[in-house]
Amino acid sequence: MNKKQLASFTLAAAVTFASFIGVADAKSAQYKVKSGDSLWKISRANSVTVANLKEWNHLKSDTILVGQKLYVVKPDSTKKSTKTTKSTKKNSKASTAKTSNTYIVKSGDSLYKIAKKHKTTVKEIKRLNKLKSDLIIKGQKLIIKDNSSKSTKEEKKKATQPTKKKETTQQSVQNNSKNATYHTIKSGETLWIIATKYGTSVSQLKTWNGLKSDLIYSGQELKVSEGTSKTPKAPSFLKDGKFPLKQGTYYPYGDTWNDSRTYGGSRGHEGVDIMADIGTPVYSVTAGEIERYGWNELGGWRMTIKTADGYHLYYAHMSKYAKGLANGAKVKKGQLIGYVGNTGYGPEGTSGKFDSHLHFGMYDKNWDAMNPYQHLKYWEVN
Repeated sequence: MNKKQLASFTLAAAVTFASFIGVADAKSAQYKVKSGDSLWKISRANSVTVANLKEWNHLKSDTILVGQKLYVVKPDSTKKSTKTTKSTKKNSKASTAKTSNTYIVKSGDSLYKIAKKHKTTVKEIKRLNKLKSDLIIKGQKLIIKDNSSKSTKEEKKKATQPTKKKETTQQSVQNNSKNATYHTIKSGETLWIIATKYGTSVSQLKTWNGLKSDLIYSGQELKVSEGTSKTPKAPSFLKDGKFPLKQGTYYPYGDTWNDSRTYGGSRGHEGVDIMADIGTPVYSVTAGEIERYGWNELGGWRMTIKTADGYHLYYAHMSKYAKGLANGAKVKKGQLIGYVGNTGYGPEGTSGKFDSHLHFGMYDKNWDAMNPYQHLKYWEVN
């Protein structure tokens, strides 16, 4: 092999190796552009968006040059994280006490996974960290619990203060009541806090509500006493709908209608997300005709079914469709139409940018978005 061939081989090897390296140096939070790179590849490798990269690096277009250094973490947060790292090394005892309330984002993490792991809620993590979207970055430090020890102590004091008269009254009301008492979960609440408030236990709450884990959501209603379960109010239309997932195949869900979203521009969430594992069967809520079928950048593999009354029911982020379906096809109520996934937020085939779930939307005859939460709760128990 002559020198010219050897140089060409070395260059090719370098380019090939570079294609497998996309994550920035944790110390600098900068990435050096290599041959074959694009903003899209770099954004995927570092769990950020192309818009973030352009904003942080003051780019007016998608053009980048080999050798160019790009921030893949917001410059301000880089300085803070560096200082935190240094102080952590010097004060190991202090850091140990703090880390119980904080978490460093790892590759593959999402707010949903972190919330589930630490028995809290996505909304609470977003509130504590002042996050405007669900976007998190590898290496980012998140506050998981309120660092205010005073508030925690006050809560415990209130919970342990003698309130025999009130508790006795409350228990007697609960025992004599035919209907169960319900509590609407607020941001920051946990099963322990709610159980203490109502003089019961976490295990009892889980039994009453059929919970398989300690994960709860802001806006979710919990049964906090014995008695007849609350029957959701019947909707004024589509009363005979069928819940799109079978009981036991999905996790507890809250009202995520109009939550903020940033991908595709700042917007409100036009639907309710029902968390479930990839591959969970999805069924048609009503009979109707498929009017939209195929890939959509925001919804991934999605489907819209028009009902006989003219309403449009939207199923999004599916991993695949059931066989024999297409635009114009007729479907029956309860018919298998697809499977839960995590597709969307990119060109055709994009997946894994968020946790698997079914996004269910509802639109009226004029294509105005409607909150489907109460419908879902009604269908769920009927």
